[in-house]
Amino acid sequence: MSDEMIQAKIANVTLRLPVYRDKKTTLALAKEVGEVVASMEANADRIDSQAFALRAAFEFARRLKALEDKDADDEIALIKALDGTASALQRHADEYGDGD
Repeated sequence: MSDEMIQAKIANVTLRLPVYRDKKTTLALAKEVGEVVASMEANADRIDSQAFALRAAFEFARRLKALEDKDADDEIALIKALDGTASALQRHADEYGDGD
């Protein structure tokens, strides 16, 4: 994240947001947050901006946690695969020697 700021509108509120990667990415993220809030508004009996903001924050935290969990699972699978490859290489080295 940079120190650069950009103005963007989320749920009819204009905000100064820190630029993430670049302006296009930042605006796309702001649009995504706005879409989550708009979806909540469409399904709500009454407008509660604070509750929508908190629910949107929770939704993005949930998505982040799911990605972190998947990343951890992928890392474990990769370590197991690399361990299997290392074991196979060691067996081949033991079987064929080092050429001396």
